[in-house]
Amino acid sequence: MRDIRNVLMKTDEELFFIIYGSQKACWNRLYYTLTCLGGTYFHVLLITLLAASPPTRAIGLKLGLVQAAVTAAVQGIKRMASRVRPYDAYAEVVPLRTEKDFSFPSGHTAAAFSCAVTLSNMMTQIAVPIYALAILIAYSRIYLGTHYPSDVVAGGIIGMGLASMLI
Repeated sequence: MRDIRNVLMKTDEELFFIIYGSQKACWNRLYYTLTCLGGTYFHVLLITLLAASPPTRAIGLKLGLVQAAVTAAVQGIKRMASRVRPYDAYAEVVPLRTEKDFSFPSGHTAAAFSCAVTLSNMMTQIAVPIYALAILIAYSRIYLGTHYPSDVVAGGIIGMGLASMLI
């Protein structure tokens, strides 16, 4: 069992360095912007705008409930797992963005995928672009040096799973 864990951790580390190592200055602003779309400020703004308009009020309220549940679950797991971020574990990793909490699971990814599940369930015509955006947000978290691949996979599973249960 320990051997499997070691292989998974080594693979996770190797994938992290491949993605993080692909940074190009011309793409940094794009990935930074993408990561912001998975953050709390953007989601609060989105929920507020949706809830403020009568035609989309139900969508905004449902998304708010889902996001609150996902955030609570992710923060609880982060405290239990206490996984340090790649830039805290490796001196050669200089992140384009730093965070104040632990690495596992990715909250930005969980929020992006829970948003994708919720919104695409209620507005099927946006399913493909919103899931594509969630994937790009997840990738940006690794690219920026703030998460390992397993962090974003777990965040995606948590976000999709909780959203699917709640909608």
